[in-house]
Amino acid sequence: MGQSGSRKATKSTNSGYRPSRSAPSLLGRQEVLLTFDTEFHSFSQDSLEQVSQLDPKDAATRIFRFKHLTDKMTIKSVSSGKSFAALLANDGRLFVCGKCPFPTTGPETTSITDTTDENLTRISIELSNKQVVDKFSNIACGMYFMMAMSDDRSNIFSAGQNECGQRAIGRGGSLNFKECIFETTEIKTKLLSGLEKISCGYQHAIAYSKDGNLYGTGCSFQNQLGTIDSGICYEFRKISRPKTDNQIIDVQAGFFFSVCLDSEGMVYVTGIRAHSNMIDAQEWTKMNTFINHPVSSMWISCSNAFFLTQDGQVYHNLNLTSEMANDENLITLPIPSVKSIYGKESYMAVDQWNTIHVSASNGSQGVSNTSKNWFEHEGMRRLIGSKDELQILDAFTFCIFIKSSNEGVLKNNLCTILKKQFNSDLHEKSYLYDIRFTSMH
Repeated sequence: MGQSGSRKATKSTNSGYRPSRSAPSLLGRQEVLLTFDTEFHSFSQDSLEQVSQLDPKDAATRIFRFKHLTDKMTIKSVSSGKSFAALLANDGRLFVCGKCPFPTTGPETTSITDTTDENLTRISIELSNKQVVDKFSNIACGMYFMMAMSDDRSNIFSAGQNECGQRAIGRGGSLNFKECIFETTEIKTKLLSGLEKISCGYQHAIAYSKDGNLYGTGCSFQNQLGTIDSGICYEFRKISRPKTDNQIIDVQAGFFFSVCLDSEGMVYVTGIRAHSNMIDAQEWTKMNTFINHPVSSMWISCSNAFFLTQDGQVYHNLNLTSEMANDENLITLPIPSVKSIYGKESYMAVDQWNTIHVSASNGSQGVSNTSKNWFEHEGMRRLIGSKDELQILDAFTFCIFIKSSNEGVLKNNLCTILKKQFNSDLHEKSYLYDIRFTSMH
């Protein structure tokens, strides 16, 4: 539910589709911006710096940044739940912020405070054998819980609420981080060694592995994990997968439903219509809308779904105008050139020029309330460059905007020019140590 973005299917030489992977920047600069509703929700205002305010009469339009974060770490991936967020750094450090559904202070916590910024708590987990796990490779947040995989792939850990077994730690348990359990040793080995992604919903979690199988834990009373024994499980088990020979390249969890995307751009849903707001599916069911319009990326959150097709259209079930929908309750988004969608209940569509289009503000996105269905985020337009890479994290009560300037291209170009001009090897430190590419609107 909280995972930001989607793996894209791009055309390969065998006429199928495979996930695309973008090369990391050689020299990049990140900036983390925050917006809130009327309160700061467990954040220390002293270590936030206000950078903009769109409407002086509306406190919700203030935009802040972490004072001490930018030069301390580079963020690799992000995820969020209800009023909390998790940020995974490139070096494997895991930080959480906001009002977490598990303790981050006091004698019972497994977390430690890092000096990066007082608003961020670094997660460090002490095992029963006194070993400490403090580096991670995958993260996922649900509504009131989260999961994180250790960097060495030895286990998955979870924290937060567990009323329906969604944390895969058995029944009950404390709110602190604990090791997940698995139905069999074979399932543990296959999932940990081949894990591609975990996605967490309200009371369930689902993962897919390189072996082509899906694994799940938690509640399936609404068929969000398909049909399973007793409708609930308290440990990771192998669950049914869509009936296709194609590779699964993405899986995402909504509140009470789940969605799969395969390598040919076909979409499969499980979960009853009252919760998926699309089709009634007690098991993985292929959506007819995309048979002739294969999907390249999808974004699933809460009770809404957005699908970007390979022909450039965005189909979704967030119908704000009672527009006539198709048989699967989908309409098309009236915004051209969309490249990504972010949000929870209220959404932000980002186009290829990094213009952010907001679907009726939820009060925490840094925009004034309006009666318009989709409108441009003027505050962020001033702070986000058209060539910046952008991620947005919506945690209901606050939003985090992460922009990354691709300075690697600039650095390479300058090196090439200087080498040709002086016809000699260069010491990059002498020429390039102070270069910062900060193109802004």
